[in-house]
Amino acid sequence: MTTVTGDGRVLPTGRASLRHQREVFLGAVRLSGPERLVIKSTHVAKEVGLSGDTVTESLRFFDTLGIVTGARGRYAATEEGVALAEVWPADETRARVMLHHLFEGHWATDAARTALAQGPVEAEALAQHLQLGLPGHPRRGLYVVEWLIEGLIIHPDRHGRVYATSPGQVPPASTLPQPRKSEHEPSDGYVMGMCNEELRRLPTSQYVSVLRSFKTMIEQVDAVPA
Repeated sequence: MTTVTGDGRVLPTGRASLRHQREVFLGAVRLSGPERLVIKSTHVAKEVGLSGDTVTESLRFFDTLGIVTGARGRYAATEEGVALAEVWPADETRARVMLHHLFEGHWATDAARTALAQGPVEAEALAQHLQLGLPGHPRRGLYVVEWLIEGLIIHPDRHGRVYATSPGQVPPASTLPQPRKSEHEPSDGYVMGMCNEELRRLPTSQYVSVLRSFKTMIEQVDAVPA
């Protein structure tokens, strides 16, 4: 069962990785459609190939972000959820910035920033702090930390610690370059000499700067006459 406390703290499922949790969200939006119809958790579970409990736990956490809405196994996509689902598969950078703004004011964001006010801590220690007073497998606390990293609220360093940036350091998603199709793709999954994992570990400002530099490089190549 998903843990819902009187203070509104909801943990993500501990049964599925963030990649699978994201698939739950995208599957729910597909089924809810542009009309934002109410759908059952069991239908989403069948769509993504996960258990009903896993899907319900995931959707309850997504409800706290405002990207789905509902309760008791019946949910619908929200306007914000539809917008995020349209962007996420095509432009991860923009999606993470959108997530950042969705996480502003979230209980986990407030708790993490308070815990990190004095400086970086081990990711596991922050996970335990966020899960304090809530039952369940420790993975649930770790997944909260991973979602905060995905949402550019906190950032990992090379020592396995995490630190928080100040509110307002991430630009609005509307100011980021629009994705542009190009025949020039990064070879072997590298962008500007870095793999995706290395990109994800960059501080927010550097992450956005690298993506912008790559976009500029592609535009310059496209501008060269054949």
